[in-house]
Amino acid sequence: MISHVLGCRLVLDAEDNDESILLAEQVIAAAEALLATSLDSNLMPFREEYTIRIERDNKLVGPPELSFEDEYSQAVIKHSGTQPDPTDRSVDWLVTIVLSLIPAIAIVDDLEQFGKQVIKEESGLSRAVNFTETATPLRNILGESPKLRMSDWNNYETPKGFLVRRKAIWSDGLALGKQEVPSEEPVPGVGEPPKELLDRRSKMKHTDRQVHSLINVPLWERAGWHATGYIYSNDLNEPPMMALMFRDRDVGRAIFRQLREVVGNSDEGNRLRVSIITGIDKAHPSSYRVLIGSNPAGQIRTGVEIVSIARVNAMHPDDSTNLNLFRKRFERTEAFFLLPAFASEQITNAELFYDLAILKTSIRVCSEWEIGENDVDSLAVRLNDDPVVPDGVVDIPFLRLVERLTRKPKQTA
Repeated sequence: MISHVLGCRLVLDAEDNDESILLAEQVIAAAEALLATSLDSNLMPFREEYTIRIERDNKLVGPPELSFEDEYSQAVIKHSGTQPDPTDRSVDWLVTIVLSLIPAIAIVDDLEQFGKQVIKEESGLSRAVNFTETATPLRNILGESPKLRMSDWNNYETPKGFLVRRKAIWSDGLALGKQEVPSEEPVPGVGEPPKELLDRRSKMKHTDRQVHSLINVPLWERAGWHATGYIYSNDLNEPPMMALMFRDRDVGRAIFRQLREVVGNSDEGNRLRVSIITGIDKAHPSSYRVLIGSNPAGQIRTGVEIVSIARVNAMHPDDSTNLNLFRKRFERTEAFFLLPAFASEQITNAELFYDLAILKTSIRVCSEWEIGENDVDSLAVRLNDDPVVPDGVVDIPFLRLVERLTRKPKQTA
């Protein structure tokens, strides 16, 4: 079962038994109901897709239980095989499960405000609980053992009454509508966003938002990315390597295993965004930041809102020798390898994991003063930065970005 919630593709994978199917329907309906009015709230989704498996556990006693598997970007709900009594409110298991799932797909910037708006003012929990239990009405109408699948109609009298005869998929030979053409590299707009673009949020559907994120936020929070290192071969024609240094060896490896499952050993589609922002501190000219995110190019639908998640790490070397050498090698080979490494503190003794390297042929390196108000890499900018600006430069996009970020919202009557 699939639903789009806050722009995240929520997938419920239920075992083929009645209780799992009915529980999956209830959970996905409750999530839809609770978050139906949350597109204009302070929730920031960070998942492109999230899977929830529904499994029966004969050892379980009591209501369904939720657990998380962060490495695989999924959760598991186990149940005893008996649907809980919908009239029993002594244990609000459904409310607990749905509320626990929200932080798994979205960042709640202000939990108190979210609770006030969605739960209290908009009666979100009432919607989530009161209109999502389908087992009782289904059995009242169709009996205690409702036939939910075609195979349920096969019995001893007609063991082959309903068999699949089709040899091809149902849509074989049918025109299924116009295929979307991948868009070109998006070009940042100039100036303030159009008023009609901001006004449309109140009328948006959840499918009008696209989340583009390769960042598994819970894993990155645990991994402790604290430095970036560079490795070179004596062969000038060998691509250089960029190593992300993590304090947690196992979690760092898990992050890259997950990235390779999505983009492959070679990121030919350039889905993984890697940017280096230089000149971030006039007092320390060699300081820079590394941004790891996602590229939505080629996947954008017209008229949708895009949400992109990135991680940023600041480096403060004594000089720019290593970074300059990396740039020269990249310009020569037009490629580099991105890989994880384990380094608790000193990166000189880092343990490199070559088996999880990802080949990249694209990277953006730019000065911070060049990043303007609508630049996707503005995520790497900090308001208190004092960037290095070349002499004689008058038009500084960075200043317009800071002005927008610090601008006070207009007071309304």
